[in-house]
Parts: sequence; C-alpha cells; structure tokens
Amino acid sequence: GGPTFGSGSPTLVYSRRIGRPPQGNVPSDAIYSSEIGATTILGAGKLTGKTANGWSLGFLDAVTGREQASWTGTDQIQRRYEVEPPTNYFAGRVRRELRSGQTVIGVLATGVNRSLGGSPLESDLHASAFSGGIDLTNEWDNRMWSLKAHLSPSRVSGSREAMISTQRASSRYFQRPDAFRVDSAVTSLDGYSVQAALEKQAGLYRMKVEGSAISPAYEVNDLGFQADAGRRTASVSGGIEHTRPGVHFRNWSISAS
Repeated sequence: GGPTFGSGSPTLVYSRRIGRPPQGNVPSDAIYSSEIGATTILGAGKLTGKTANGWSLGFLDAVTGREQASWTGTDQIQRRYEVEPPTNYFAGRVRRELRSGQTVIGVLATGVNRSLGGSPLESDLHASAFSGGIDLTNEWDNRMWSLKAHLSPSRVSGSREAMISTQRASSRYFQRPDAFRVDSAVTSLDGYSVQAALEKQAGLYRMKVEGSAISPAYEVNDLGFQADAGRRTASVSGGIEHTRPGVHFRNWSISAS
C-alpha cells in the first residue's frame, strides 16, 4: 500500500516495489544459477505527522543495493551477474484539511533513480521515474454534495532500448496497427492521469457524474502499481436510496447508470 491519492487513480506508491525480487536474469546459457528472493534494503527513513491546524505530512526515502546472482555455464566456471542495480526510492505526501475536513487538498511526489551506468540492465530498466500530482476533495451542503478530482503527471527516462520496451508493454502496445507507432529514438516518455467526479451522496435522490483519462504514455510502475493506459471513461448514474426502516423493508434502492 501507500499514501492514498485521488479517487479511482492508479496507485502511485506501492511499497512492495522497495525490496522487490531482482528484475534481471542471468545469461540464457547458464546451466546453474542462484536465486535471490529479495533486494537488500541498505537504509530507509520515514517521517509522518499531523499538525494542529490541519496539515498532514509523510515522507519516505529508501536505498536498495546492487544484487549479483552467481551462475555457471558449460565451462563449469562460476561467474556473477548483476540482476538489480543500486536504486533510490522517494515518496512525499502533504495534505491540508479545511472546513473540519470537508475540503482536503493534497500533493504527492515520487521519484526513482537507478545507477545503470555500465549495467547489463541498462537496456531493460528506467534510469529514472518521476510521478505525483495534486488531488482535491470538497464537500458542501452538510456533506450532501461532493467534488473529487486529481491530476497526475509522469515521466520515465532511460536508454532507447528501455523506452522501446515501455512502449511495447502490455498496458499500451504501441506496436499495434491502430495505435501510436513505436518511436525507437526517444529516451523519455511523458504522460498524465486526470479524473473528476461530482456526486450527490446523501438524501433520498442520488446522482454521480464522472470522467477520467489516462494518456497512452502514462507510466508509474517503478514505484506504483498501474494496469493500463490510454483509456478515457465517462459515466452517469442516479437513483433513489431509502435508508430508513419502514413497515415492510429496512431499506431499499433503485438505481441506473
């Protein structure tokens, strides 16, 4: 898990990325190799707190080390091969509560930096990855109405080979005939996620109008968790919700979307 950001947005901080199993593999001609179950966390620090006037703060920084797996080829010589580079992970979250929590504004920033100079993983992993954004929740009329929105940009950088792999990943498939073409010259990709929802969340009559967009090049999987990209959605729903017990029913509702 991680700091909750936005409503219906991709998970920008997925803590299991830190100390994950190494992402590289030993050469294909290995007849024996050792497995490394997790990347060593060399050091980490976390600071969280909340002030009396409504500010909530949270910061995390962690450094993981270089991991090398031993392997043996047909010549029976044992060698070592880098399967995870030294990496620094950072996440910072600031939220401000106003009007007794009816208005909440927040910002989040994340960064991943890898030491890939001369590494065999330079063609597979991003050298750097940054994401974050701003989110808003606003409730009024005795919390009967709410507006929720977020905007999150992302940027990943690395070698041309790594960027080709990112463009060909299953969440975007830039190589398919009806999509963007794979650009083999780029060394970075920029994307965004945006969402807004207006909802009447109390009372007998309910309604919700929502729209969202994730650009094709949005990518936050270095520290977050994201399953897809290149999506636009719009939805409208409404109905009646009777919550007070009556003669025949404790509660009942009718809705359409």
